[in-house]
Amino acid sequence: MHRHAFRLHDVSHVRAMTICACRLLCSRVRGTVLKFAKLSEKAFPPTKGSEYAAGYDLRSAYKYIVPARGKELVKTDLQVEVPFGTYGRIAPRSGLALKNHIDVGAGVIDADYREENVWKLCQDVATRHPSELQHCHVVFVSNPRRSVPLWRQRSGKDEDKLVVWDYHAILIYAPDERAVVYDLESCLPFPTHFWKYATETFRSDEALRPEYHRRFRLVPASVYLQQFASNRHHMKRKDGTWIKTPPDYPPISTPTCKDNLDSFINMEPGTGLGVVLSLKQLVNRFYRPNVNTPAPAPPQPQATAT
Repeated sequence: MHRHAFRLHDVSHVRAMTICACRLLCSRVRGTVLKFAKLSEKAFPPTKGSEYAAGYDLRSAYKYIVPARGKELVKTDLQVEVPFGTYGRIAPRSGLALKNHIDVGAGVIDADYREENVWKLCQDVATRHPSELQHCHVVFVSNPRRSVPLWRQRSGKDEDKLVVWDYHAILIYAPDERAVVYDLESCLPFPTHFWKYATETFRSDEALRPEYHRRFRLVPASVYLQQFASNRHHMKRKDGTWIKTPPDYPPISTPTCKDNLDSFINMEPGTGLGVVLSLKQLVNRFYRPNVNTPAPAPPQPQATAT
């Protein structure tokens, strides 16, 4: 059975669990470029049903049996990157699915809602590889001025791909002395060894004015999954319209909280969850220069082929 759409968390799953090195392919649509990469030989490239089709059809990389009234998370084994300033909408439009009364969950792929994308990565690890969640850490990057320079970012315009964010969020996987970084905005490989990521993305605070020094709130992934909440108010204009279209799934909340994003962005030591570190402290935490072994392999997805 073919599925022609996938949810946002499917994209997070594919990007978080990179299986192998892959060749980047491009399809041009009205002057823009939709980039995708096949993460396994089972993946099918996005295709158009006709010359004038509004979008591309996606196919499952594996065979699944979905019981009546059941649900299945279908893997495409594709990594997708939409052009900067745009978002990809995943919509149910398969005639085959409609004829067989199968609903396909909709979703959005975009570069915003970074804190939610990282939450989705944590959720995927907790669901598929629960024993590995203890080795995952969510890191918010900001400072009192909320102006943090980061290099090697996809939305950067200059040669060094420099972007000054108000805040950023990444995931670090560190099962032992080695560590890798998952940054959905980075130009670097996904994931990237911590030392390479730190030297190319953070560089050094010494060349920056003190008000631009980066601070890092380090939170265990399990705590982040349980405690993070966002009503997405920061993505709304004063007139109530969206700065960027939100994902189609409901806002993330807890039984007692609807929004606490600011508490994660706040870099005042002794406040909020986790611990606030300087760049030097973060590097000392995750980099061991005497460890020469390869970076740890991220948990691999298990295909449930039938």
